[in-house]
Amino acid sequence: MKGNPLASPWFTQDEATFLGELSTLDLENSDFTKSIDSCSSANQRKVHSLTVCISDNTNDDDTDSSEDVNTTSSSSTTSNVLVIVGAVVGGLLILGGIILAGIWVYKRRSRKPKNRHSKIVRESYFGGVSPPLARSPADKGYRGGRRTPVSGGPRFCANDYDEDSNYSPRISTRSTHSNNSSTAYSLWNDEELLSLQVRYEEIEDIGTIGSGAFGVIWLVKYRGSQLLASKRLRSDQVTKQRTQAFIEEIKMVAPFDHPNIVRLVGCAWTIESDLQALFEYMENGDLRDYLVDPSSPRHWSQELLQLAVDIIEALVYVHSFTPPLVHRDLKSRNVLLSGDMKAKVTDFGASRYKSVDETMTAAVGTGRWLAPEVISGSSKYDQSVDVFSFGVVLSEMDTHTIPYDDVRGANGNRLNDIAILQLVAMGQLRPRFGASCPPELRMLAERCLAQNPDERPPAHVVAYELRVIQRSHYTLL
Repeated sequence: MKGNPLASPWFTQDEATFLGELSTLDLENSDFTKSIDSCSSANQRKVHSLTVCISDNTNDDDTDSSEDVNTTSSSSTTSNVLVIVGAVVGGLLILGGIILAGIWVYKRRSRKPKNRHSKIVRESYFGGVSPPLARSPADKGYRGGRRTPVSGGPRFCANDYDEDSNYSPRISTRSTHSNNSSTAYSLWNDEELLSLQVRYEEIEDIGTIGSGAFGVIWLVKYRGSQLLASKRLRSDQVTKQRTQAFIEEIKMVAPFDHPNIVRLVGCAWTIESDLQALFEYMENGDLRDYLVDPSSPRHWSQELLQLAVDIIEALVYVHSFTPPLVHRDLKSRNVLLSGDMKAKVTDFGASRYKSVDETMTAAVGTGRWLAPEVISGSSKYDQSVDVFSFGVVLSEMDTHTIPYDDVRGANGNRLNDIAILQLVAMGQLRPRFGASCPPELRMLAERCLAQNPDERPPAHVVAYELRVIQRSHYTLL
């Protein structure tokens, strides 16, 4: 209140008592326009550092004060007290508002996802068919009908054929094509990502079903009933570059609408470091686990042939884009199986659209499934590298073993990956097929594995020939 022009230091007895009870009163007599000298000494009272005049005292000696003065003094002192009280109350309200706003911001930033440490329910991972998922704004491609229960996404390990997990994701740390400037980026300002957002509160963690160097896959329950696979970056591995790569992958797969590609349901976050992508959950794991299962048929059954058709149909779809999308990491671990044994391709974290100048990132993918030109470090390759990888997958499906698992060196020991890749790059080594492999299928696979990319058939040709083989062998398989 100090420095504000007030009329006079005349107060009633009650007003003076109120001011005296304040813990602090920063007023002096110099702050008033009227001097205290006109008040009789009998009516003067000390309040903190201020001398006030008690205007309602009955004092016979106060002959200096007239009725007009007392009336004016009473009115002015009442006004002064109202100003002081109003200022104090207003200050307290402003201070309280600032404190409440600070508490709200702190709680919002420190809010953690619920059920992060919930008990793992492995029965839910492999068991049961999930009920339909109610349509959300993110499900733009959904046209009604029963949803296929859903699966995990990309992997993180280079040697995926040694993994124990069905969903061991890998996030590419590649640079981005957009939003890669030094300016601030926020998920809340990304309209494309916001269109895919689902309610974070409707996601309940069940347990982890896979992890890798940079990420983790959680089995979650969405809207209380639908099982989904939630892909996330590990909390200790979150960087701007990895987060942006994750965002780019989500945007890439969001418009995919094909029965043989794992579907993205949506994404959710509370803060940028806890972004998660929700994919279909595939109850039957991946193709590699299916092939090593002793109960799986050892020959080319109708079911196995159909899985091969499913995989190549996914490649036909992405290769039909303009420009074509190259998966670049096709292998048995990146083929997931639904409850009704439909194969769906996943992990588009390494995928790229073919550039106008024909150049691509060199040495991307998992070693034993790579085409020779990729192993050699060439950046001039196209979608034919996926066809080569599909040929390697066909050898897995035929032998039920990891590619080149039977290759031995001069000393009888297994060759290491570097030696194997060198031989593949030079055209001196290809994955083997068993004696029981149908001849037509083997010949098709060998064309897919051609050293020269131009000699490999395009995906749509492979799909057609596979269906011909499937029909011709229907009564025999």
